[in-house]
Amino acid sequence: MLDMGELPYCRTMAEVNTCHAPIIMTNYERVRDGDIDPHAFTGVSLDEAATLRSFGSKTYQEFLKKFKGVRYKLTNTATPAPNRYKELIHYAGFLEIMDTGQALTRFFKRDSTKANKLTLYPGKEDEFWTWVNSWGAFVQKPSDLGYGDEGYSLPPLKVNWHMLESAERPAEFDDNGQMMLGHDAAMGLRDAAKEKRDSIVIRAGAVKRLIAENPGEHFVIWHDLEEERREIKRQIPEAVDIYGSLDLETREQRVMDFAGGKTRLFATKKSLSGQGCNFQRYCHREIFMGIDYEFNDFICCFFQFFIRICSKGKAYCFQPLCHIRILKNCSVKFSFFQSGCDGKIIHTVTWFRIRNPVIHGIPLIWNNFSSHQIHML
Repeated sequence: MLDMGELPYCRTMAEVNTCHAPIIMTNYERVRDGDIDPHAFTGVSLDEAATLRSFGSKTYQEFLKKFKGVRYKLTNTATPAPNRYKELIHYAGFLEIMDTGQALTRFFKRDSTKANKLTLYPGKEDEFWTWVNSWGAFVQKPSDLGYGDEGYSLPPLKVNWHMLESAERPAEFDDNGQMMLGHDAAMGLRDAAKEKRDSIVIRAGAVKRLIAENPGEHFVIWHDLEEERREIKRQIPEAVDIYGSLDLETREQRVMDFAGGKTRLFATKKSLSGQGCNFQRYCHREIFMGIDYEFNDFICCFFQFFIRICSKGKAYCFQPLCHIRILKNCSVKFSFFQSGCDGKIIHTVTWFRIRNPVIHGIPLIWNNFSSHQIHML
């Protein structure tokens, strides 16, 4: 693929029919909600396939039907951990290796103390990983495939966590009438959401100061709430943003403009641009306007920039003081992710010939930039 030049991107089946390139690219929405037919291709490859990990999602259910019977299918994800082992069988279901219901019954047992908590049968662990090894491969670096690792070894990453003061508000009382000394956003989802809303102006102000300290630099500003997006636009009018109700053509154009260096500041949600987009050709600084419990979304955004050729990396993380438990949860998962595979998935590779495959995602653009910084607020 690297010797083929720029790959064509097709939006409709009409464009596919008039394109003579051996490899065609599109995105998930064009297949899920559009008219592109996977059966028009001999093979398909899904980048950022972690979007299939949720059995009940619209994407998984639609793809299960639309891709059934396609001769060659390949799924690729850089975040197999620390997801639950149960999620691995969703890939098997999409690849038509085994029905997900059959796999659940065969390998997993239910926990009577907690709903929807499934664990592997102790006597089935070796069989489960042997089965996974028959259709899956865990590849961490080029040497796993027999190539050299030069230029692909990531440098050490230093993470600097910075805490912001929470917004001033009246004292709060617990259910027993006792006054609370502080605001704990980790007491529950409601408390975390309340603190996130109350600190929007403070966090947006920190984003503005950080950008002002780095004139000329390109930034991605990751946010979660629509109120956060509106506050970003209020304090930083020059920032270009996208959102779910924006029409697809405009949204795609704004993403491509930022990826091509035409705009300097880009505000988006992790759910919209966190997987499949590659901005590192012109941008190597990103700001997380707060963190939450969605570690998979965080790590996907994180590694869009800190990859392969960068010579050094730094991460600056800003968070309200009362989000300390959320921060701790994220740090634990990040350490688990860095530890890599636990050795139960054997490194194997299956080779096969694919003619005229369609790849869902955006082409990777490598650039030898000198530093990488992540800011989290």
